[in-house]
Order: sequence, then structure tokens, then C-alpha cells
Amino acid sequence: MRTREREALTQITGFLILVIFGVGYLGLNTRYGLGSLTDPGPGIFPLVAGLFVVVLSCWELFQSLRPSKGAKRNPSESAKVQEKEETGVAKPSEKRVILMILATAVYILAASRVGFLTSTFFLILFASRLSGAKDWLRPVLFSLGILLFCYLLFEVWLKLALPRGWLI
Repeated sequence: MRTREREALTQITGFLILVIFGVGYLGLNTRYGLGSLTDPGPGIFPLVAGLFVVVLSCWELFQSLRPSKGAKRNPSESAKVQEKEETGVAKPSEKRVILMILATAVYILAASRVGFLTSTFFLILFASRLSGAKDWLRPVLFSLGILLFCYLLFEVWLKLALPRGWLI
């Protein structure tokens, strides 16, 4: 089996495992009450998390089954790509993954000192730029939108205090 086919099979298997895990998680959480909109019960967060896992896993599974845009490459281009893969030099996508892992580690350390809202803003801003955002306006608005959502969800609706630091 070729490397590309093996990677595709590994991805599909991983996404199927996540779908099965998410469905099982949802099944196990049926014993918790959902409550109401004004008084949420203990089962609301597991329900949302389980649905999130199932929907995203199904989406990724669907995306991995679609033929890739690079499938129509000619043999000489494929040889160049394989040659680059065999050099052992980190590809740009691998560098982005490493940078994101480091940023997440810094985020975990900074959240309790700087505050959840501030550190989350900068993590989302960094992740947006890292994933290819060309301008600053959209990542800033995206970060602010997620912060507003988190604030409304945890502080206002669930009445749970977010970690506060010396900034916010």
C-alpha cells in the first residue's frame, strides 16, 4: 500500500473512531437532566460537547472521502513532493502545528496569570494568523466574537466565574 493511501486509511479510521466515541458519549449522558434555558442541568454541557464531536468528526470524515485537489498531479510533480517529504526537513504545515502546540502551552500557563479573556483573545488571534489570515481585522473580530460568546455562556448564562488575572 502506498504512503498516501495508508495516510488516507489512517485518517478515515481515526474519524470513524471519533464518531463512535461521540455517539457513545452522547448515549452515556442521557441519564443526566438537561434542565431548562433559565436553569441548565448537568447534562447540557456534555450534550453540546458530544454533538460537537460527532458533527465535526462526520464533517472531517466526509472531507477525507472526497478526492483531493492534488489528485490530478502529473507524475513529475508527485516525484518532487515525495522527494521533499523524504528530506526530513519540517514542512510548513508541521511548523504551524509545532507553533500552535507551543502557543497552547503558553496559553495554559498564561490563562491563570493574565486572565482567561486576555489570553484567549491572543491565542485565537495567533491561531487565525497562523492559519493564513491575511489581514488583522477578521482575526480581531473573530477573537472578540469568541470572547463575547464565552463570556455570555459562562459568566452570564451558567453563572460560572472565568479565571481572572492581572489584566482581566
